[in-house]
Formats: sequence, structure tokens, C-alpha cells
Amino acid sequence: MKKTFITFIISLLFIQAFAQNAKVIDSPTGTVISNAGGTDIPYSASILDIRSSNKGVLLPRMSTVSRDAIGSPQAGLLLFNSTTNQFDFHNGTSWQQLYLGNQWGINGPTLHHNGSVGVGITSMLNSSTFLTVRGNLGGTNYEGMYIDASSSTGKPFYGYATGGLSKAFHYFDGSNNKWHLYNSGDRLTVTSNGEVGIGIVSPGYKLEVNGDAQINTNLWVNGTFDVDGTSDFASSVNMQNNLTIGNNLTVSSNILVNGNKGIVRSSSGTQQKVVRTTGGFGVTNLSVGGFVDSGNLNYENFGGIPTVTVGQVNNATATGEWYKILIIPINVTATECQLRIVNLASDTVTFTGTWNFLIVGPE
Repeated sequence: MKKTFITFIISLLFIQAFAQNAKVIDSPTGTVISNAGGTDIPYSASILDIRSSNKGVLLPRMSTVSRDAIGSPQAGLLLFNSTTNQFDFHNGTSWQQLYLGNQWGINGPTLHHNGSVGVGITSMLNSSTFLTVRGNLGGTNYEGMYIDASSSTGKPFYGYATGGLSKAFHYFDGSNNKWHLYNSGDRLTVTSNGEVGIGIVSPGYKLEVNGDAQINTNLWVNGTFDVDGTSDFASSVNMQNNLTIGNNLTVSSNILVNGNKGIVRSSSGTQQKVVRTTGGFGVTNLSVGGFVDSGNLNYENFGGIPTVTVGQVNNATATGEWYKILIIPINVTATECQLRIVNLASDTVTFTGTWNFLIVGPE
């Protein structure tokens, strides 16, 4: 009896000491713990109502190791992780960090963050990065993000600004399936067929430039290159097909044309071809005023009858006034001709030698 009485006295002293700091009111609607006064009835939506004007609530604190040692944690279990200095909660499957404070804010319809944001990644690539998106598919899969306009004819864009002022952006025009780079106007356009326009929004070629173009290294063209303006080349131009120029062409170095093609000024729209070749022949005792026809001089196939011009002679061996002979191309075809040799000298002529020929005709 004496022991029971002493225990009762100690309990009363403990309750009195506790009551000096806070009171605990338990009722059928919930429990109130308070050192701030007020009603003894908890708020209707709360099973536990803790009130204070100068104190907080201290939740269990433990390390990550101790947290992970908790057996069968229930979804919603909350604690303070002393290893990470973060609140953790269990979602029924795994432990998660509970982010509190001002990391995210809402201003009307705008959700904002005052630091760096990682999607699929916990750190930025460098100190200048504020948003990083990391995929998780691996291999050779596409990984990225889309900006989706609300209609099929909309213009989703990605922009650049400095000091709060819009400077440039690139966008996709859903009405015509063209991609544009905008910088005080549309400067670059790429169509769905692969045409690229610089300074033009409706290119009709694989590359169409509206304005002067300067190329400081080699230009290789395997097709038609149409210039309706001034082009300045500081190095080589290698053409595999046609070059059409509607104005001036300035070349500071070489123009290389492959495939046995040439560059010829022509009064017609037909591509002209130039061929240089040589032919050796001779005559013996050709009388004054007489002539002789040579064998065939063969050359490349032309698209029509070419013009054959006789040039200088190499390695001539002769007697008499052989330099007064006249050589006339005859029976000219697209692939060959003969040479008529006429003696205009005052005596008999004998000679052998190799002549140069320049042949110009349609391709």
C-alpha cells in the first residue's frame, strides 16, 4: 500500500510539472497538445493538434543506416535523416527525400525555381547549366524532349534572351513543315524536303542563298550550281556537273573541272568542249601546187561537228620551203577528220613532223 501511494504522488508531481509547460487534452474527436492556450477541442480535420507560440515539433532523427534498418516501414512514415540533413518519407516501396522550403514557387500560372533543375539527373554538367535532361534508354535510342504546340499549324519555338529581352529563336512552322532560325528576321530555313535557304524562306534548291556568298576554302559541287549574283571564291572550286552564273564570278585561286569538261564562252546555250591533240604525218616530193590527203585524225566524240584548228609543229624534218605548205581539215565528223596538205611553195617539198590541233565543238 505504501509503494502504491508513493507512485501516485510521483505521478501527480510529474503531471503538475508538465502542466506548467504544456497541456495534453485527449477527447473523442482528437488530442490537443498546447502551451499557447486556446480551446481544448482540436480542429475538426485533425486527429492531433499541436499548438505553441515558441516551440516546434522534433521528429525522430537518425542516420541513413539506422533509417534503412527500420523493419517493414509503412507508407507515410516520416523522419529526419541526419546523414543528408533532409526529411525522408516512405512511399510504401522506398525511402524518398521530402523537399520543403522555397525550391519551387508559384506565381499565378507560373511554376518557378530559384536554382538548378535536373530531370533524370541529380547534378548539372557545369556551373553555367541550370536545366539538364538525362535520358535512360541507353544504346542508340533517341533521347530528348519536345516542345508541342497546341494546334497542328502552330509554331513551337525555343528562344534566347539577354537581360530579359528576346534576341533570337528557332521555330517549326506547322502550317508548311518548315524549320526556321530567327534573328531579327528569318535567316535560315530548312524545308521537309531538305532544301536549305539562307536569307530566303522558300528555297527551291538543296542550298539557296539570297545575297553574296564567300567561300574561303574548297567548294565541291556534284550537280548544278546556279549563281544569280556575286560569288567570291578564295580557294578551289571543283565542279562535277554544271555551273550557271547570272552575274560576276570572282576566283582568287583555281577552278577545277573534272570529267573532261571545260569552260568555254559560247553564244549558244550548248555546252562547249575543248580538246587538244596531236597528229603526225608527212609527204615526199610534193610538187608545186599539188596536194595530198592524210589518213584519219581521230579525237573525242563531240555532240556535233566541231571546229578543227591547226597549231604549231613539233620535231619537223623537211627539205624545200615546207613552211609554205597549207594544211586544211576536211571530211570533219564528230569523231575524226582528214587533213589536205597543199604545196604553196615554189619548189618540191618533202617533210615529216607532228602538229598540234585544237578542236572545239558541242558537248
